[in-house]
Amino acid sequence: MIKKFSTLVLAAMLAVACTKETVYIYDFLVVNETNKPIYVRYDWQGQATMDTIAPFSGTELKNARLTLNSDIPLTDVQSGYSCTAWSADSSYQADLSDLSGYVFTTSTEMMSQMQSFVQSKYVFVIQ
Repeated sequence: MIKKFSTLVLAAMLAVACTKETVYIYDFLVVNETNKPIYVRYDWQGQATMDTIAPFSGTELKNARLTLNSDIPLTDVQSGYSCTAWSADSSYQADLSDLSGYVFTTSTEMMSQMQSFVQSKYVFVIQ
């Protein structure tokens, strides 16, 4: 009986050790090409992050960035992500929560046979 139990415990440990794990990294960038500072508020699962993007200097673009490291697939991230941006004089106001308006790139890298690393970058340019 103890031998069967030991075999079951060992089999369960091997099953857990052999599960494939995917790590997701999400980068959300808002780039400012205007001549005004832009304020950005990111909300992710109830936590807000505020940032200010300096105006375009003519030679250097500035951006605000939110990076999420997660085991959550993109479909779930989209439902928990929101972003708003506005200028101090209110000439620009936008809800940037819809990721279909962003330029999107993704790359996948195998870290080992059992672990993959997926990095997705979303960029929205304010002009």
